[in-house]
Amino acid sequence: MSPSGPSIGFTAIGGYLGAGKTTLVNEMLAAPAGRRLGVIVNDFGSIAIDADLIESHAGETLALTNGCVCCSLLDGFESALRTLRDHSPRLDHVVVEVSGVGDPHQVAQWGHTPGFDGGATIVVADAGAVRRQARDRRVGDAVTAQLRSADLIVITKGELVDAVEWRALSTWLHEIADAPIVEKPVPIDVVLGVQSTPDRSPAGDDATHPTHLTRTVEVAAATNEVGLMAWLDAAPVDVVRVKGFVGMAADATRHWTVQRVGRRATIRPSAGSIESSRLVIVALPGTGEAELDGWLAAAPR
Repeated sequence: MSPSGPSIGFTAIGGYLGAGKTTLVNEMLAAPAGRRLGVIVNDFGSIAIDADLIESHAGETLALTNGCVCCSLLDGFESALRTLRDHSPRLDHVVVEVSGVGDPHQVAQWGHTPGFDGGATIVVADAGAVRRQARDRRVGDAVTAQLRSADLIVITKGELVDAVEWRALSTWLHEIADAPIVEKPVPIDVVLGVQSTPDRSPAGDDATHPTHLTRTVEVAAATNEVGLMAWLDAAPVDVVRVKGFVGMAADATRHWTVQRVGRRATIRPSAGSIESSRLVIVALPGTGEAELDGWLAAAPR
C-alpha cells in the first residue's frame, strides 16, 4: 500500500541503558495532547501501560483508548513501521524507542522514507551517570556518539545531582554536543516538535557499538522485598541494567516492577497479574560470565 494523505512525524528516542527512555515514552502515551501516536517498542511489557487505557490487543499491536497505537518488534522493525504508516485512522506521529546500545540517528533516517515527514533524534541522558558512562573504555564511544547525533538532549534524574554537578554536566554536554539541552519534565510539544538537523554527525561514523552481555532469568515469586533487594545489591559490578517483573508470593494478583540502573535499584508494587516473573539483565562487554551466571543462579527460585 502506498502512503497517502499528510506526512506523519517521526522521532527516534535513544540514550544509554537506564537513562529513562521508557518513562518518557510512557508519559507521551498517557498524555498525547490530542495526537494519535504510534509507538514502536521492543516489548509491550516494558512500557507498563495502565490497563484502563488499553482498548484492544491484536497480535503485536496494542490499541489505546486515546487513539494511540503500540507495535512490538517481534515481527521486525519494517513490519511494525508499515503497520503504523498504514494505520486507519491516520496517525499524527510515530515514536521509536531505540535500544540503549543502539544508534538512534540511524533509526531516525527511516523518517525520510515515503509517508513520513523527516526524522528527529532525541537522546535521553541520566544526569548522575552519563559522564561516567562516557569515560568507560567499553561503552564510552557509543555513549558520546549518541549525544553528538542528537537534535535534542533530555536530561533525566536531575534531582539526584547537586548544583555543582549540574553545572559541570551542562558545561561538558555543550563541549561535546551542539543540540539544545532540556531537563525533564518536558512538554510533549517540545519533544515531538524537534526537527532533524541535516548536517548532524551520524553516530555510526565514529562510534564502536560494543556487544553487551545479556541474560533473561525466570524468578520465582519473591517472599519479601528485603530478600529480593539483597540479591540485586549482590550483582557483579559490571551489571548495568536489570528490568522486569517479579510476582508476589503472598498474592498472585500482584507483582513488583524491578528496576536497577548502575548501583541504584528500586522495587515498586504494581497492579495486575503477570504470566511469569522474568528479569532482563544487561552487563558491560567483557564481564566475567562465570561471576554473572553464579549471581543469577542465586536468584529467588
